[in-house]
Amino acid sequence: MKQTIQNHTAKLIFLARQPFSLALFSRHFLYLLLLLAGGFNVAAASPLQMPDSEINYPGASASTAFVAMEPYQVNIQGTLVTVPLWGSSRSHDFSGAMPFVNTATGKADLAQIQAWDPVFAASFTPPLSGSYNLNVSQVTNAGFPGRVDKQTVNNSPVTMVRYNAGDNITEGKCRSQLNAFAVPPRTHVRWELEVAFGNADGMNDWMLTPTGASPVLFWQMHSMNQSNPPLAANVDTDASDASKLMVTFFQRVGTATAPKEIGRIKGIPKNTMVPIVIEAFLDERSTADGGKGLLQISVNNTLVIEKVGPTLALGTKPHWWSMDMYLWNQPLPYPNTRASFWKTAKLLVFPIGAADTMPPSSPGNLAAIAPDSSSVNLSWNASTDNVSVAGYKIYRDGAEIGTSATTSFTDTGVIEGVTYNYTVMAYDGANNLSAASNAATISMPLAALNINSSYVQNITTDKATINWNTNQPTTGIIYYGTSSNNLNSTIIINDLATSHTVIAPSLSKKTKYYYKIVAHNKSAITFSKVSSFNANH
Repeated sequence: MKQTIQNHTAKLIFLARQPFSLALFSRHFLYLLLLLAGGFNVAAASPLQMPDSEINYPGASASTAFVAMEPYQVNIQGTLVTVPLWGSSRSHDFSGAMPFVNTATGKADLAQIQAWDPVFAASFTPPLSGSYNLNVSQVTNAGFPGRVDKQTVNNSPVTMVRYNAGDNITEGKCRSQLNAFAVPPRTHVRWELEVAFGNADGMNDWMLTPTGASPVLFWQMHSMNQSNPPLAANVDTDASDASKLMVTFFQRVGTATAPKEIGRIKGIPKNTMVPIVIEAFLDERSTADGGKGLLQISVNNTLVIEKVGPTLALGTKPHWWSMDMYLWNQPLPYPNTRASFWKTAKLLVFPIGAADTMPPSSPGNLAAIAPDSSSVNLSWNASTDNVSVAGYKIYRDGAEIGTSATTSFTDTGVIEGVTYNYTVMAYDGANNLSAASNAATISMPLAALNINSSYVQNITTDKATINWNTNQPTTGIIYYGTSSNNLNSTIIINDLATSHTVIAPSLSKKTKYYYKIVAHNKSAITFSKVSSFNANH
């Protein structure tokens, strides 16, 4: 990189020339192998607790984006490495509502924008050189117009990162890219991202090409130690549904140069905001050497990847992160526009012993099923948390009815024929409560109407008492007579109840009587079998 910053006397030591290089491999063959790996890693419902940061960096916060402050020294393998910030603190928040130039400092928070536009490059004095890298001292709120700039999509501000069809290569490949300043290692960090791939505006729609023909790296944590990212995320056409997209996560740690696929999320619609949370303890050490590396990735509020072990490349140089539209297997101008729209894009770095004030994410896809008339089975998608999810609170019609340590619950306190509304909230060890899940509404079915019991008592020479019970309130009729085929006497019962007692009068002594009960309510009717009794002498 020949561009310099601040009087052109120092280099940004943490900006790499060719992120995600596959120089040692046939690009298409390697990608085919990655696709054949298939599936995605489904993490445990209860995530492991993220280790505490080992170093307290000024500007670290458990609730707001990290602000790197001068003098900025990051601890890399036990050595303090100075990262120049060029006279100003630098926020790691590039969300759509955040201007490129920090209003508090008057300087850009980002380190560099890489893109290709000869007309824009020629507007500078001296003109931008090389691949038209726009360095921190040259960035304005306009960004790199048409490539990396601010837009409004569906009335929401977004940061757009776009490779325009026909643009030339940048740093050896087709790309537009926003680079942040260095990330401090041996800390607990979290990237909070919301990104849409394409926009149905007639100009930025995501053209669906055959899987593997045009994969695009859209986020990475990069290392100058190997010019390869230890963590990266690709977007491509879904291998099993050509109308959708899939996101694939890769990892290179230690001294590895080849990417290893660690998870694949399918069925993602294009032109739609996708919430992604990437949480990690950044550590280059192996577990055997005392490393605490841990990676947790959630997509659509569901934890899908959890890996224990190193999360950084080995080496003495810093790591940094970027938002990209990087067509890593395209060394020539590409005929399709590739645009990403970032509603949220920020990094949090947790201080040592930070109080846990972050609530879990909302449980997703709550569903209610009534297997019978007396119970409701609830199930939902797991929540995620910056520490861990302790459990879930279940609410029926707004009132808490129980808790669950898993993602299911059975409610047995229901009544048939009644309609109920359920919601679920997740809570963590600090009793932070998530927002409510979606509401699940269910109308309980009515149980089949049954006559549970019937019997005759108090039989005399001229009368008898007939009793019966039903599982629902009913009225009824008793048919009785001296022949099972001729029940020509009736007793009508108008009281709506589950237990009935009536007297059959005017019986003849020494006579056998037969009877049948008909019970009914507004929705059902049921019959008893024909029974008999003998009138006494």
